[in-house]
Amino acid sequence: MNYRTLLAVLSLLLFTNTVYADKVELSEAIDMPNTGWNKVLQVSNGNTLLFHFEPRKSILVKVFDKDRKEVASEKFLGKTFDCGDLELSEFNGLYDINGEAALFFTQSILNNNTLMLLRFDAQTGKIIKEEALVRSPSFKARNTYSVVRNTVKGGYAVFCMKDLEANFKETLKLLVFDEKHTMAHEVPVPISMDDYDFVEHVSTQCGNDGSYVVTLTYKKIIHFPNDIDRFLALCYLPDGSTAFSSVVTKLPANTAPYFSMYTYNDFGGMLNLFLVNAMTIYYKNGLQTLTREVYEPFMLMYNKADISSMKYTGISHKMANKYLQDQTGDTTTFIAPIPMTAYTNKYGMTTLISEENVLKLRIKNITTNRTLIGHIVVTTMNDMGEETWSVILPKKQFVENVLTSYDLHNREKSARLFRRADPNSDWLYQFVSHKSFMSPKGDCYVLYNDLPSNDHKNLASGVDSMYSNSADKNYESTNAIFYKITKKREVSKSNLFNTSENGLLYPAMIEAGNFNEQTQTYSTIVLERSGDGYIHKLGWRVFED
Repeated sequence: MNYRTLLAVLSLLLFTNTVYADKVELSEAIDMPNTGWNKVLQVSNGNTLLFHFEPRKSILVKVFDKDRKEVASEKFLGKTFDCGDLELSEFNGLYDINGEAALFFTQSILNNNTLMLLRFDAQTGKIIKEEALVRSPSFKARNTYSVVRNTVKGGYAVFCMKDLEANFKETLKLLVFDEKHTMAHEVPVPISMDDYDFVEHVSTQCGNDGSYVVTLTYKKIIHFPNDIDRFLALCYLPDGSTAFSSVVTKLPANTAPYFSMYTYNDFGGMLNLFLVNAMTIYYKNGLQTLTREVYEPFMLMYNKADISSMKYTGISHKMANKYLQDQTGDTTTFIAPIPMTAYTNKYGMTTLISEENVLKLRIKNITTNRTLIGHIVVTTMNDMGEETWSVILPKKQFVENVLTSYDLHNREKSARLFRRADPNSDWLYQFVSHKSFMSPKGDCYVLYNDLPSNDHKNLASGVDSMYSNSADKNYESTNAIFYKITKKREVSKSNLFNTSENGLLYPAMIEAGNFNEQTQTYSTIVLERSGDGYIHKLGWRVFED
């Protein structure tokens, strides 16, 4: 047995196909078209709500009870909120708040950019109240909003900024709301612009301890437009506090923060910030000058007691690359995935989920708008930011348009639903990328759609690709699967909704899905083959620890 054959056998032993005794339920067929955008929410009374959006149409709300039966269906047109303007509106999140479905949208109301809150009854699906939660001061002073849910302490927060570039006559602010949508605090976000020219918002997040972190980029123009010094500002609001602490750090040349992720390390008393930086590089291809986006992820560790004390390390994915080279036998191959989600446990160990995202693919020496959403890398890191273990979950998904890691990272809290000229793409792209979560025991789950032909394939053998425009390898022909990665680093693979050998495939709308941490239940819309077409169903899977 040669070296590569041995590796293939070991890989099959590592990625075992397992049938779990977890509970899987499917609803009856749902009357919905193969178009539009969908979102599922599980609420505290045990019901599940399905929201269906289409351009220039009313919002469809369906309610499913604990027995997975559809018990209500309502259409919401809106009085203040304009459903006919959905194409120009921005989705800001859907959350279970105080037993209601709270839907946030940014929309222009009377020429003022306004954060709208739509509250729906979890029993009937009827609208309880639509209200303008935060309004821009005027048409010219246009606010943008970032909404974050506080699942630890309850309530939520809204970060407000003038069109993502600071109007220095205004104070940036974080509005903190309780479970009854009453504003508890209006906390100014400190900025000092004496030595800088511009400020941009990077991310706003709530940590696993109930604290909030706002990250900003300060910019100082040295020589416009290319020579710009950039600085990262971290603004930290501890749980229960009404004042931010902030610190500013100079960034390397030509480095621009793209987005960030924040977790709290209770074991080491550290604020972990995972920062994804973007750089545009120029290179020659014959007589052509081409550009390519390069991403540099860092892990910054701030001391909670004194946030001016900070350590950082680059995230190189060296263990993932060694794993890839060992599996394929090719020492020249490499992977440069982009961090998408981070989880830090009570012992200070972090599980980092990263995903390949290659924009503007070159095909036959021609630059296209196509995007590769590729392999997923799961990496564990200690409280010093050092990699301790890594594994690659194989996946190759291609789409016809530009679909950035920023879009995928912000799916649940910021999205322009109908931003493409092709409505079919808006619908299909809800099947791409992945969803991840951690169980109370510390097991990691990663969910995505894959082709049945890849059931027993791995990195050594290569995997078949999925295409949004293929006749037989499209996303409707895939099947939802999940990987379970235990604390003991055991990796197993299983079907997400099909737990039998009946040959049925259930592609799942990953973007529409919702995971309920209290019940450890994942729910989303699935497709089921019916004759020459498909029917929609709502699926639930309870993950047993």
